[in-house]
Amino acid sequence: MEHAETTAGIPAPLSSDQPFSQAPHRRYNWLTNQNPFYLLSAACVLHSTGWSFGGAEGLPAWLTPLLIAAYVLLMAVAAVVIVRCWHVWDDARTILVTLLILFLELALSLDQFALQSPRQSVIAMLGGWLFAILLCESLLLGLRMRLPGLYRLSFHLQLALLFAAPLLFASGAQQADQTRVSWLLVAYAGAIAGPIFLLWPAVRQGRQAVTPNGTPWSWPCYPWTIPTVMSLVLFARSYSLCLTFDAAPTLTALQAYDQFVSVYAGYFAVPLLLAWGLIILEAGIVTKRRFWQGSGLAIPAVAFCLSLAPANQNIAAAELTDRITQTVGSPAWWTLWAASLFYLAATVRKVPGAARLFVVAVATATVVTSETVSWAALTPWPPVVWLAFAFVAIVMLVITRKTQWAMEAGFYACLAYGLTPWLPHGNYPPLLVTVNLYLVCLTGIAILSRERWMDEFRNILRMLFCLLATAVALQAIAPLAVWWEAPAYLAFLATLSSVIWLMFGKADDFGLTKYSLLCCYCVTFLQGFYGLEEHYRWKGLPAFAAGLALFHVGLLISSWKAKPKVVASTKPAQKAAYSS
Repeated sequence: MEHAETTAGIPAPLSSDQPFSQAPHRRYNWLTNQNPFYLLSAACVLHSTGWSFGGAEGLPAWLTPLLIAAYVLLMAVAAVVIVRCWHVWDDARTILVTLLILFLELALSLDQFALQSPRQSVIAMLGGWLFAILLCESLLLGLRMRLPGLYRLSFHLQLALLFAAPLLFASGAQQADQTRVSWLLVAYAGAIAGPIFLLWPAVRQGRQAVTPNGTPWSWPCYPWTIPTVMSLVLFARSYSLCLTFDAAPTLTALQAYDQFVSVYAGYFAVPLLLAWGLIILEAGIVTKRRFWQGSGLAIPAVAFCLSLAPANQNIAAAELTDRITQTVGSPAWWTLWAASLFYLAATVRKVPGAARLFVVAVATATVVTSETVSWAALTPWPPVVWLAFAFVAIVMLVITRKTQWAMEAGFYACLAYGLTPWLPHGNYPPLLVTVNLYLVCLTGIAILSRERWMDEFRNILRMLFCLLATAVALQAIAPLAVWWEAPAYLAFLATLSSVIWLMFGKADDFGLTKYSLLCCYCVTFLQGFYGLEEHYRWKGLPAFAAGLALFHVGLLISSWKAKPKVVASTKPAQKAAYSS
């Protein structure tokens, strides 16, 4: 195809007589560049084989793993072909990540043999493990990818934990020894963090250890994508083992899979989170990125929150939590001390903010005992103490002019507000009120900040701001919600972002304003419909709603028809620019 001539490196516009087939089809660029069809194909295969250990409906138990293994082999061969023959590494990356997820499906399809016969389970699990090892090594060899020793060792340990885990639970499950199985499940949740801890020396070496790697991907995209995806796979594996071998007492394993009820609790994920917190913190220290350092420091706090049992915990999980608490102490207590040691080590490494978090962790240990298992068992400090902390943070903010003190002052003030019973909270729990207020406060501080390290954090907070507006709007859909709370809160979010936009003129902040107003607009209509239906039983409500819906469709069409006029008005200017 002949291309139009260019002037000064600028491509000339397409002429009016150029065939339409030669014009660029930008609407199809996403499909051709990203190529999501490999992932869609894998999703269809996963849906067809089924996630339950009973195998796909109408197929023998031995045939389901063979079908999955054949599909995995087909995907691996396709990856080698498109790299060695076509040099399309983007599609190969999608296939390689999909293969790691398919290993989980293959391991799940082999669990049924562990419930039937220990001998069959040994043969099945070892066969699956050897298949995964040979396939991965053949892929690395065929694609000429270089994977250093520590990464390779960690990856093979993760594969071993993925396939060999049911061998530990088979005998206990057949002997109905639920106590032994429960303790093994807890031990497995801690063991999957081991391969991540082994990568600590590797992250200290940085990109020098994997350069060159035989791929067009740079560090940390390669090879850190492998342990990241495998960690997610092992996290799902830990949850599936709880469903298979230690479900709720009144449910079978198949019913547990259907209802997602088991002994699994939040503290099962604590070891894996702490391991990744250590890796991310070390990566931030090596690269001197404040964002990654802050993310690594935040992970132990998230782990402590997950270690506390929720109010709606099922009976099986509550019994296991009580058994652990009576034997070695509550998971929250152990998690808090692990977080304290984490912050102490970060303080020794001179990570900014680690010293204050260590003080907060030690202070929190005064209200968390070895018998604390849930949020209800905590005895928080009175609001006056948190206000005193906020005052100290404000003083440090005035002295140092650093954004981190403003973030701490906002946190303490929002916590004091949430813990004060006589302040208005609506119908929401104090914790939810505190989180929402602090998120809004944190968004405003991040937008007002001028420090460079807040640039990456600012975009994330804008996204969380939109998610908060969406969550409030979805919560207002419930008929039992108070009709004025959600519109008022969304109007407050819109007002806050409008003030920031008027002060600093950032387009992203005005986008938040429009999104909040749109949510407020939709919620007002929904609450109005609920009110008309509940109080007046108006029979004409469906027709009225249809009329309003058609009105908005017409409004969208009008806005769409206005776009060509704007483009047409700019064409003469574009032609003049090209002709000049």
